[in-house]
Amino acid sequence: MVYLFRLSGYKMKKRVGAIEEFVIQPISEGRSLHCVLAISGWIEDQGEHVFQQQWRHLWMSREQYVLRYESNYLVELGRAIDYLMSCAVSFAVQHTLLETAFAGLVTAVAWPVALLSASSVIDNPWNVCVGEQLAEVLLSRAHGSRPITLIGFSLGARVIFHCLMAMTKRSTCFGIIHDVVLLGAPVSASPIQWQQISQIVGGRIINGYCNSDWLLRFIYRAMSVQFTIAGTGPVTCKMEKKIVNFNLSHLIKGHLDYSRKLTEILEVVGVRVRPRRDESMLNMDKVARELNIGNSDFDVAEEEKIFSNSFKNGKEAQCVLNETRQMESEEEKSDVLNDL
Repeated sequence: MVYLFRLSGYKMKKRVGAIEEFVIQPISEGRSLHCVLAISGWIEDQGEHVFQQQWRHLWMSREQYVLRYESNYLVELGRAIDYLMSCAVSFAVQHTLLETAFAGLVTAVAWPVALLSASSVIDNPWNVCVGEQLAEVLLSRAHGSRPITLIGFSLGARVIFHCLMAMTKRSTCFGIIHDVVLLGAPVSASPIQWQQISQIVGGRIINGYCNSDWLLRFIYRAMSVQFTIAGTGPVTCKMEKKIVNFNLSHLIKGHLDYSRKLTEILEVVGVRVRPRRDESMLNMDKVARELNIGNSDFDVAEEEKIFSNSFKNGKEAQCVLNETRQMESEEEKSDVLNDL
């Protein structure tokens, strides 16, 4: 039995609900006992490598992927956010958004069109469908019998949250998710819901928030009467020690910073990243090659510990580990023969 599968190139076989685009692309080409899936909240331009480009410094594992989904909607959201940040919405509007707890006010005031556009993208039911589709992919063990870490910002964090909520309804949901990192998440901070998702996460759930993110407050209030938002404050769940809150207010000056300062944010919350450098002419193929060259930088013992902790049965973990190592060895021999 082979446990090590690849998520790379995964596509929906048929359209699911309101989803039009759902493809998993590699950030690196290495193999690992622990893989990572990153999910963007928006993009600011179209392009083959635009999703991979956002996560180019992520270095949590030798095997990392990014979810390419609904790029047309994400471009619309990115441009709306960029416009709002660049034109500097008046202080009076920001103050109202920060202080008002009534979602009904959204329909009573003539808000800027870009604000309403951003809100409509977040409120679209397809992002819930994307989360549910991702849950099906993970529950099917498309990545093999290995732990996977999920990390996302803004709408990407919302997709992950809905994915986890969908997984909690299934008996086969355990032993799949290792860590979860949610940054600027437009989701409820309800202790009940966070307690639910904590039960299926083996490691930590990181909530990165900015309490002065007026745009996130508007976007979320436009779609929900709930005032407590995970992306604008700590999640309080007294009975759950897995949840770790990080106040990013010193770093985040506007919601757009979750994308433009992503690498700095990852460092602050303890996520491993590669050193930064001038990338004005960066080639993504070159990045992929460099990621593979750097595979030896990883602590193999640490990866094996993460892997083993995802299994309740130690013998089962060792069996899977041995088969994985054997597969890697056979692939290396095959590569050598091909080079000859």
